[in-house]
Amino acid sequence: MQQLRAKLRQDDLNIADLTKRQAQIQDQIAQLQGRLQASPVVEQQLKEITRSYQTALDFYNELLKKRQQSAMATDLEHQQESEQFRVLDPPSLPDKPSFPKRSYFAGAGLGAGLALALAIMYLIALLDKSMHTERDVEVCLNLPVLSTVPLLDVPQSESKTELLGGGSLQASGAD
Repeated sequence: MQQLRAKLRQDDLNIADLTKRQAQIQDQIAQLQGRLQASPVVEQQLKEITRSYQTALDFYNELLKKRQQSAMATDLEHQQESEQFRVLDPPSLPDKPSFPKRSYFAGAGLGAGLALALAIMYLIALLDKSMHTERDVEVCLNLPVLSTVPLLDVPQSESKTELLGGGSLQASGAD
């Protein structure tokens, strides 16, 4: 009996120990399930942290570039201190243009126009084959002139009424 009681106690202790162990395992399962459910939140937090880190890194690199540019500009300024130029007398605009001179161009245009007009008049006279005088007829035909048609001067007001009314024409001053 004692052995059975001892065995019973031992079995009770084993049961209590296993129950305790089962409770611990259940707690571990609950913790793991909580972690599994929290993993999307953790992943989102990781993305935010990564994005913040990248932004901070870009800002740091930009500041580092600006620092290097500033140092380079400072070095360049120190090198150029002895090379500064100053304008003592600023440039001024002229009162009138030096080119083109309008009077020269106007004179040249007038002269060229007159020369061109004379040349055109000469060509017209040269190419004109009409006969104006008795001498032109004698030279052209090699015959003497027998008679000429007189020039008729008709006043403006009379010429219209006489032509329309059928009146006679008067010759004024002719051979």
